[in-house]
Amino acid sequence: MDEPPPLPSRKPEVTNSIFHHAAIACICSPFFAIGVAFVAFLLQARWGRTVAGMVLAIGFLAGTFALTGIRRHGGKWTLGRALSGMCACVLLAGASWAISNWISDQIGQRQAHSFQVARELHQTRLTKKTQVGEPTPKPPAGIFNLVQYETPIGPMDAYVGVNPGDGKRHPAIIWKFGGFSNSIGEDAWTPGSPDNDQSATQFREAGIVMMYASVRGGNMNPGYVECGFGEVDDLIAAARHLKQLPYVDPDRVYLGGHSVGGTYVLLAAAAAPEEYRAVFSFGPVANTL
Repeated sequence: MDEPPPLPSRKPEVTNSIFHHAAIACICSPFFAIGVAFVAFLLQARWGRTVAGMVLAIGFLAGTFALTGIRRHGGKWTLGRALSGMCACVLLAGASWAISNWISDQIGQRQAHSFQVARELHQTRLTKKTQVGEPTPKPPAGIFNLVQYETPIGPMDAYVGVNPGDGKRHPAIIWKFGGFSNSIGEDAWTPGSPDNDQSATQFREAGIVMMYASVRGGNMNPGYVECGFGEVDDLIAAARHLKQLPYVDPDRVYLGGHSVGGTYVLLAAAAAPEEYRAVFSFGPVANTL
C-alpha cells in the first residue's frame, strides 16, 4: 500500500502588530534598561547630563530594535516592528532617564549630609577612657566669667567674656585650644609667643565676646576624651549657650581653633554649619588618633 503523501508544511504566522512587539520589548528589556541607565549615571557624573542623555538614547535605540527583532526571516524590514521598537525605546529611555536623575539626586543629597549621617549612625567604642580630673582655674575678675553650659552628657565648664554693659549685642567667638587635654586654663588670658599664642587675645581686644569651652573629659567635666567625635556635640552646645546671652548677637557667633582645636572646629562646622557665622581653623591636624 502506498504511503499517503506528506502534508505540506506551514510556516508559523508572524504577526506584525505594533502592540504585540511593543509588549515583547517591554517584557524583554528590563535588565537591558537597568544596565543602560547605570552606564548613563556613570557618564553623567563624569561628563554631565547632556552626554549621558545622548548615550542613553543611542543605547536604547539600538538595544530595543535588537530585542524586538525588527528584521524578519529573509532580511526584510517591517514597519510595525520598527515603530514598536521606536515607541518602546522612547518609553524606556524616558523612564530610565528619570530613574537615573532620581538616583543622582538622592546620592547628591546623601553626600551633602554624609558627615551628619555618619555621626548619627556611629556608636563610639573607646579603647581608653581618659579624664583630666583637674578643677578649672578661676579667671581674672572683669575679663571672664566661669560658667557651665549644658551638653548632651551633662554640664561643662567654660570661660565667657563679661557683659560690656553698653546695652548692645556683640559678635562672639568660641575658641578651642590645641592639644588633647580638652581642658581650659590660664592660656585663655595669658598671651603667648607669636608663633604659638593659644589665647587668641586679639579677638577680645577687638571687642568680640570670647568663649573658651572645656569639652568632655577635660577639667572636671563628665565623659571621656574622644579625639574629635563627641567633642563636636559639645562645641555645638556651646554655640547654642552663647546665643542665649543677652549681650551676644546670635547671628554673629563664630568658631575658631588652633592645631587639634582647629580640627575640632572644622568637624563641628561640618556637623552643624547653621550654628556658626564663619569658622577659623589655624594649623589643623589631619589625624587626631
